[in-house]
Amino acid sequence: SDLKSTIKNSLKKIGQEILLKMPHARIRIEGHTDDQPIGISKFKSNWELSGARAAAVASDLEQLGFKESQLTAVGFASSRPVAPNRYPN
Repeated sequence: SDLKSTIKNSLKKIGQEILLKMPHARIRIEGHTDDQPIGISKFKSNWELSGARAAAVASDLEQLGFKESQLTAVGFASSRPVAPNRYPN
């Protein structure tokens, strides 16, 4: 759920552009995971991990100057993976 510095830099550039051109925009941040059960003790489930990912992005956007009322963070867990993470034997 921790954002890498390269992602933070990109998010900052995009966020600043949105604030400049659409200062009152409402932004929905969606967190996702792959389709494998989680194996990290920090999070009990993919639901918690996906929600934490979305919340981390929302927090960074808030630090850029977005208001809480402009941001929505949603976690989808493994319900909408981009691709399956299962490999054939």
